[in-house]
Amino acid sequence: MTQSTTTTTTRDAHDPRKPDILLWIDVETTALDPDDGQLLEVGMLATDTNGEPIHHLRTWLIGHDAIDMTPTTSYAIGLHARNGLIEQTFKYGQYERQVARDIDRMLTALADGRTLHPAGTNVDFDLRWLCLKLDLKLEQLDYHRLDMSSLRILMGQACLGAYAHATTDHRVASCIDRDLTEYKAILEAFAPLTAGSRHDGEGKGERCR
Repeated sequence: MTQSTTTTTTRDAHDPRKPDILLWIDVETTALDPDDGQLLEVGMLATDTNGEPIHHLRTWLIGHDAIDMTPTTSYAIGLHARNGLIEQTFKYGQYERQVARDIDRMLTALADGRTLHPAGTNVDFDLRWLCLKLDLKLEQLDYHRLDMSSLRILMGQACLGAYAHATTDHRVASCIDRDLTEYKAILEAFAPLTAGSRHDGEGKGERCR
């Protein structure tokens, strides 16, 4: 597949008339760099900014005829062999173009009347894999992103103790569930500080003045 450049999330400005939606994204791969490995699994879940789902979790298995074992992929391959992911990609995986078409249609539907913000742990990592391996442009997504890694650093620095230290089985469903659980814990930790803020009833609070 010809690889595209990672020019994702190209909206120029946030539209205040549209409610903010968080699109939680996770991918499972055989390497850190898309040039070195293969994409195995993709997961996405749309929630409001309070973390309440507005669309059910979607997951996709990427089909492969073979898995390339190299020094840079051996660790992840061993991990995903143990959790059953690699076996499932052989049995139930879909063609990349089919997965890309399905994701693009879903994002287009979700973005209708909403502003979609990518969210997750090191979400730029996930976006880069989606662009390079599935040739997705992701133009439905806003360029403002929510990165759980940054929030974890903030919570640790502020000693608010919201980091759940949750473990996962390195599958997209459990990783997204971990991130969402931590996000809600962070919102709860900040609740006493934002008790006077107003909300419009759609999970979108007024911005601070």
